[in-house]
Amino acid sequence: TRDVVDLNGPLEGAFASDGPLQGILGGFVASQSWYQGRPPRRSQISVADLIPITPGEQDTTMWLALLSIDTNANSRDRYVVPIGISFEPDPAIDPSAVLAHVRRDSTDGILFDAVHSPQFRAMLLENILAGETLLGRAGSLICTAGIATVEVPADEPIESTVSTNSLGETYINFEHRFAIKLFRRVEPGVNPDLELRRFLTERTAFDDIADTYGALEYQSGDTYTLGVLQQSFAEDSTAWNVLSGYARNWLDATRDEAAPGEPEGAFGSVDQPLNIALPNAHLLDPALELAMRLGKTTAALHQALGSFSEDPDLNPEPFTQHYQQSLYQSLRAGIRQELRAIGRLRHRTEGPVAAALDELIRAEQSYLLRLGAIRRDKIKGSRIRLHGDYRLDQVHIVDDGFIIADFSGDHSRPLAQRRLRGSPLRDIAQMLRTFDYDALAAARELLADDQRWAAWWSRVVGLALVESYLAELEDSPLLPDSVEAIDDLLDAFVMSRALRELHWELLTRPDLVRVPLAGLRRMLGYDPSFID
Repeated sequence: TRDVVDLNGPLEGAFASDGPLQGILGGFVASQSWYQGRPPRRSQISVADLIPITPGEQDTTMWLALLSIDTNANSRDRYVVPIGISFEPDPAIDPSAVLAHVRRDSTDGILFDAVHSPQFRAMLLENILAGETLLGRAGSLICTAGIATVEVPADEPIESTVSTNSLGETYINFEHRFAIKLFRRVEPGVNPDLELRRFLTERTAFDDIADTYGALEYQSGDTYTLGVLQQSFAEDSTAWNVLSGYARNWLDATRDEAAPGEPEGAFGSVDQPLNIALPNAHLLDPALELAMRLGKTTAALHQALGSFSEDPDLNPEPFTQHYQQSLYQSLRAGIRQELRAIGRLRHRTEGPVAAALDELIRAEQSYLLRLGAIRRDKIKGSRIRLHGDYRLDQVHIVDDGFIIADFSGDHSRPLAQRRLRGSPLRDIAQMLRTFDYDALAAARELLADDQRWAAWWSRVVGLALVESYLAELEDSPLLPDSVEAIDDLLDAFVMSRALRELHWELLTRPDLVRVPLAGLRRMLGYDPSFID
């Protein structure tokens, strides 16, 4: 036998505070990878709104639900949950999407995750393209089209699939090369993904971004960005996949060569060429060429983001002494917090990795001392809106050019923090860290000499990116006017990012802890930096 939930009266009433379905929705959300927090109690869960996607009650009725979960007395998280109830004999819903079996007036049915319904996905797309406004109990869903135009075949069914990534974004992928990206955890305010896409598309000449065809925004006092209709790409088109192939090819060819000691520090000085001739240059050249082109594209992106806007939230601001002191304090506090978190998660590792983490934690003062120049020496430049999570897997290679696909920023940070201005060198530091990931991920099962070569590959390819980027922005007011200030900021941002990566991997992927750990150990001069 199976449990069946009895429904009485209008279906929407079943989601009320005294209805039988509210707790089931809360349990479903808490079981998802994109949920943040402890399993909620029944009293912490409420359905803030139900937006009907199907008009009126039908054999299959679907909504876009906004579920609120109280995390403490002063905080409430809000989640986007497509939901449906069907009393059809054969609703064509995968059994894994069924949340509960229900019965009303002696008719059996199911409560299901509507994102797995082709009908729901098609209707959501239709509403965006038509620019509809859908009314809920407490607010309205504003469907907007027209930022860029998209051609959808008329009178033809459009096949679609669903996937959800680790960042809490659900993609409804349509066969004609576009997708609806749903943000599952939402906050008041415009998401920078939509905000920066609009600005770059409508106000600048920078066009190396994914086309944006529409948006889903919920309004009820505050405005929430629920989703974006955007251009989509083949999974194997990311710069990560392409550079991974280049790294593996070069490492395979270099395997029998004796490696020198590892490069020192987080990155090194941007004006000091590496005094080493790496072998198999013909296999290194494709990665260098790609990195140089990406440096130019990134410079153009930052020039666009640093341009004047009528919106005060988007205008560049100077790098003042007050901000410089604030940056120092923020970086210092962030490093200490990350090291504390790493210490709490140390039990997830063992052996040499655990011992290396202990060394890292004891080296706290060494990391903090590296920040001294940011407080001591005056730094010029500008603070602009940033990509905020600039990685190789956020960049697609299309027709020998680059397309930047996402501007949501670091999902582990609150929305307000993701919209803050900062030095454009923070984006560069994030990209340098993904070069290191790319190379060390390819070499982590190889011998120690191969891992040293991976560190050199990362340094040389990263330097090609930085040199190209700085050449494009020579004499630009966006950047500091001294090499020393650029070095100091890059060093601090790379270190801060690597600590966040180590914390993240300890939480989610302990088998990859050795990759960011190697980067941090290299900063302190350990050779070998990679722990087997």
